Amino acid sequence: MKFVPVREADKKKSYYSYICEPWIPSAQEIARLTGKVDQNKTLEFADRCNCFRPDFVPEPPGCYDLKTGGIVISSTVPVPDITKEMMDWWMVWHQFDPLRYALWDPQDHYNVSITPEVRAQLLDDSIPMERRLWNAPCTVLESFNGEKPEINVIRFCDPAKVGYDESLIGTDECLSMICSQDIVKKGPLTIPTAMTEILRKGPDGTNIWVAHWWMGAVCTGGQDITKKIRMKFMVKKIAKTLIVHNQIEMTHLNKILPELYKAYENLPMETECEGA
Repeated sequence: MKFVPVREADKKKSYYSYICEPWIPSAQEIARLTGKVDQNKTLEFADRCNCFRPDFVPEPPGCYDLKTGGIVISSTVPVPDITKEMMDWWMVWHQFDPLRYALWDPQDHYNVSITPEVRAQLLDDSIPMERRLWNAPCTVLESFNGEKPEINVIRFCDPAKVGYDESLIGTDECLSMICSQDIVKKGPLTIPTAMTEILRKGPDGTNIWVAHWWMGAVCTGGQDITKKIRMKFMVKKIAKTLIVHNQIEMTHLNKILPELYKAYENLPMETECEGA
């Protein structure tokens, strides 16, 4: 398997030893993840808060049509070995170093960068760890599944801006979460997109990572704004690669994060980072 390029200086860092080959799904598994779905199980954007219900059962991974004309990409991954504390820490810790980002998915994660203002926010110990990403965008260079990488800006935001009750964070139904809203541009298309990813207890009591990308929907000023997506077939084709990517990176993170957290959680955030 081909890894993303890593500088010789990065190979001397202590956490370089955590780079290892991620799980790659078979053709049969990819077909299962991206095949036909039961549209009766679509989680509409208006019903997004159902993700926090104690009896919530995630729909199978796939691309679902929304009644409003958009689509929702759904991906749920078992992560039984990841805790709230690990996830809150990881989402901040990996932002400081491209090598850390590469550990997450060594075939796809090329680079991550943040502004000095975001860096200061992520290092601010007066802010609870689960809130440090709020209004803290990062720029990533990544591929979905080994193809040519693209630059993307992830605009993390306060969950309240997406219409969620922040008091739920820390409960079994929302151990940890990240949210973003943006306008995704793909060729001639501009698509308002809201993303929510949640670490929560699953139906069997073990932790799961529940991710949704509603394409054609955002929440602005407390109001849901939706639109129809043109060229939906093309958008779905691109979206299916995201499902596979999410399954790979989260399965891999479940493999490496417990030991990473144990080794580095008590060290300064920028340990072994340039300019620290």
